[in-house]
Parts: sequence; C-alpha cells; structure tokens
Amino acid sequence: MLDLRRLPPETLGIICDTLFTDDQPSGFRPGLDALLFLARTSRAFHDHALNTIWEYLPGYAPLVYTLPKDAWTAEVIEAEDTWPARKTHLSVTRPLTRSDVTRLWHYNRRVKVILPILDCSHLPRHNRVLTAHTSVLQAFTNVISEMEHDGKLLLPNLRSLTLESPDPFTAADWAIFYRTVPVLYGPGLRDFYGAARRTPGDKNAFQRSLEKLSMASPQLRALHVSHPFWEAPQSEAISTQLCSFHHLTDVRTNAIPIKPSALLHLAKLPCLQALKTKMDERASSDVQLLAMFDHAEGKGYFPQLLTIDIIHQYKITPIVALLRAISSCNLQTICLTVNGGAVTSAELGKAVEMVATQRWSKSLRTITANVTGQKDEKRGSITISTLLPLFILHDLSTLVVTSSLPFSINNIALHVMAAAWPAIHRLQLGPEWSADAAPPRATLAGLIPFAHGCPQLRSLSVALNTDTKHISSSYEYLRPGRGFEQRRLTSLNVGWSPITDPAAVAAFLSDLFPKLWNIECAFPFEEDAWEEGVEAAGRAQILADAQHRENWSLVSDTYLPQFVEVRRCERRWANEMGLKPYREPKRMWPFPRDGS
Repeated sequence: MLDLRRLPPETLGIICDTLFTDDQPSGFRPGLDALLFLARTSRAFHDHALNTIWEYLPGYAPLVYTLPKDAWTAEVIEAEDTWPARKTHLSVTRPLTRSDVTRLWHYNRRVKVILPILDCSHLPRHNRVLTAHTSVLQAFTNVISEMEHDGKLLLPNLRSLTLESPDPFTAADWAIFYRTVPVLYGPGLRDFYGAARRTPGDKNAFQRSLEKLSMASPQLRALHVSHPFWEAPQSEAISTQLCSFHHLTDVRTNAIPIKPSALLHLAKLPCLQALKTKMDERASSDVQLLAMFDHAEGKGYFPQLLTIDIIHQYKITPIVALLRAISSCNLQTICLTVNGGAVTSAELGKAVEMVATQRWSKSLRTITANVTGQKDEKRGSITISTLLPLFILHDLSTLVVTSSLPFSINNIALHVMAAAWPAIHRLQLGPEWSADAAPPRATLAGLIPFAHGCPQLRSLSVALNTDTKHISSSYEYLRPGRGFEQRRLTSLNVGWSPITDPAAVAAFLSDLFPKLWNIECAFPFEEDAWEEGVEAAGRAQILADAQHRENWSLVSDTYLPQFVEVRRCERRWANEMGLKPYREPKRMWPFPRDGS
C-alpha cells in the first residue's frame, strides 16, 4: 500500500486542487464532497484539503461561521430586484474576545482570494448567498486591535480582495464599512477590487481607507475602484493615494476622474501594463496635463503599457497628448472616449493619424474610439479620409468607431478596409441609431470584399443601403461570393438601414456568410407605438419604422436559414459535378505591406 506520508507535499496539494474543479453541474460536486471527506478522515490530506477548500471565498461573510454560535445571528432577506433574490444576512451580536477567534486562526491563514459571489459557481449555493452586516467587520476590527501587539492579522495570506456593494447598505453603513475594511488588508495583498453604489456619509472615510491600504499593502499590483455616484472627495482621495503605490501593474478608476499629477506618477511606473481612467475635465487640469505631457516622447513614460482606456468629458486634445507620451513598444489596445463636447471630424482624424504614426502603432491589435455629443453639421462627418492613416496597420484585429458624427462610408471605402485589414475580427463603423441619419451610401455589394479577404471576421457593424437596384445585375447569374464563403461571421449590425425586400437581402447574404445568425438594427418595436404619451402622428411613424425591424427579423430568423440550406445543396452538387469556384479577385492593397 502506498504510504502517503512519503509523497512530496506538493503532490498532495495538486491532487486536492484537481479534485476541486468548477465545471461540475449545479448541485453535483463530487470533488468538493471528496475533499470534505479527506479533511475529516485523512491525516495526510487534512491540511491540503482545507487549504484548497478555503483558498477561495465568496466574500468575507463565511468567516462568521468560525465564531461561536452565540456571537452571531443569520437573517434571511428576500429581494426580488436583486440576484440572488434570497440572501442570508449575517450579523455579529456581541463584542468578540480572544477565545472567540481561536477556531478562526485554524482557517484564516488558508484564505488567499476573496471573490465576488458570481465567480464562485464551484461552491454550493448556500455559500453564495451570504452577506455581512457592518457589525462583522467592526467586531473583527476590535478584536484584532486588541491583539495588535502579537502581530496578528485577520487574513495574513490574502492575495486578492474583491469588495462588493451589499444592497442593504446605506450611506452611513458605507462610512462604517470604510473605517473597518482595513482589517482585511495585509502585506501579501496584491490585487484590490472595490465597488460601491453609494457615497459614504463620512466624506473622509474613503480616503482614510485608501491611506491604510497603501500602508498595509505597499506591494499592491492591481487597484480597481468603481463609484458610479462619485463625488469630489473620492476623486481627490484616489488621485492622492495613487501616488503612494510604486509597484502597480493594473489601475482602473473607471468613471472617477484623477488629477494630472496622478497620471504623471502612473506614467513613471516601470511595470504599469493596464490603465483605465477618466481625466479631470476642469480647464486648469487640461492646461496642467498638456504642460506635463507635451513633447514627452523621449521621457520614457509608460514603458510597459499594454492596454489603455482613457476618458475625457469634453476634449480629445488631452487624450492625444497622453497617448503621444507612451514609450511602450508593445501597446496592444487603445480605447479613447469623449462623452460630450463638440469634437469635429478633423480633430478625430488628427487623433487617428497620431495613433497610426507612433512607435507602438504596429503592435496595436484593438482600437476603440467613442466620440459623442450633440449633432452639428459644422462638425463634419467620418469618411474614408478620417480612417486613412490606419490602413497601414495590417495586423489590426478590432476597430470600433462610434460617434454622434455622421458616417459617410461607401463601397470603395469598405473594399479598401477589407484589403488593409485581412486579420480583422471585429469591425464597427457606427452605425447610426437615429431616424434622422443620412441614407447609407454602402450597398450589399460592399460586403463582398470582407467575404473574400477577411477570413477571421466575426462581427461587422455598418449601415447598408439594401435596395437591390443599386447592386450590379451581374450578380443575378454570377454569385456574390463567386463560389467562396466566409464561415466565421455570425453577427451583423446594420443600425438604421431600411429594408423592403427581405427575401432578396437574405439570398445575397446567404451566399457570402452561411454562419450568420444574429442581425441587429435600430428600428423600434411595434409595441413602442402603443406606449403612453405617443400621439397619433408619432404612432404612425413608429409603426412604419417597426416594419423594417420586422423585415430584418424575417431575414435572420426565416429566410436566411432556408437560403443557407439551399446554398449548401448547390455547393454539394457543384462538387459532385466537378465545378470549382471562380478565381478569387485580386486584392487591392491601399499601401505596400511594409507600410511605406
């Protein structure tokens, strides 16, 4: 018989980790049952099984179960507007003593990661519906402070901490939460993810929490903070405390703006790889940022950056200045967003030209530009000239351009794009989602180059003129695909593209994209016409527009599957007869492959 005590400890740990998989059906977890059995019956496996079971926790609420039963209570809360609808709310009812946490010390060193509930599918459901009252952290904070001279930490080996936003919390609860949550921090913490739905009643509680985080976890690598309803104190606190972390690799403040001084600190970090934040939109901050990053190409800012997602409320110029300062040669993803203001097509074109001419441009794989604001004809439109500089980026896999600016894209532009980006996976050019959009200039024939030249294309968004009168009559006897088919495209977004002959459109698309099944449009539903407050004239227009949605539904749900089956039978017959597809048309490269 094998003596388990002679096996290396790492082997026993690997066995336990293998048993604890998260790919089992709901309610059927033989691996977890086996680990629980080993923890109770095997001396050799006891520690390893417990290490695996306790390594990942759905929040910090399960720690309450290690306390004496007379120290806490559990209340079942029903809430239909949240998931899960039925939760168990845990509260600590009395002050804790040293003897109360004796059992906790047997498990706390095993906890490495605190995950959100949705990421804990490997655990039974009753462990994924636990929430904690503020009294839980308050009680832990008090007892740990009494043992501070012993060097005790609540979770000494915690590496990753995710703090969710409990629904019962009020603004006052959040103030208490931020004052007590530092009890979870420790020197081993590397990843911090915090989200809140409310602003704390104590405006300084959030800042003090970040200060304690910087002191307790100086080696922090990832810092994600999200406050949908942020206020100035949160922005000020994050900007200040970011400058106290020197080993960050991933920073995301999302919609919370940070000051130029914080951006400059992040730019100097040697290991920063991902950044998602919003710039302070005040005019004084813009001037300060431009002074910091103007002519900064040779200063070595952002040397290891791979992904950047930057937002400004009104202007694109500060974003351009920041992007120009990046020195990394491995930048792969850029996302720039301007939520308001009056960015013109000329300004957007200059930003695109800057992106295409930087030293990191050839490593780019994903470019996303979201420019919104009020419509104004003086701002111009997005044409092939706007995107022309990007045509030298032949390895581009994703390009998303959404804007309140009108799009003026014709078949020639689509042909050049398909030739310039043969590796494209997702291409989104708008489309416009309003009834006052100009008639699309591109026709169905503009899709043919993508079927021939973009074998990896999976999602395409562009407005189309679906009138078959604008398509060459040669396609009546010569198939649009010339016998070739693109089998990766599954999603097509046409925005506000009217359609009157769904059968003809489905016949055309079926010959190019046999795997296409999802077609989205911007037209209203028929039910929208009968909403309260809709006048008779408006109702008639909505019903007329809804007919286009119905036609697109006929294309995707009815005609397209039938025509695809017909095309399949035709191709099988052609193969049996020895007929071969027409030669693929020669690609028209807008620039030499070397970009010169």
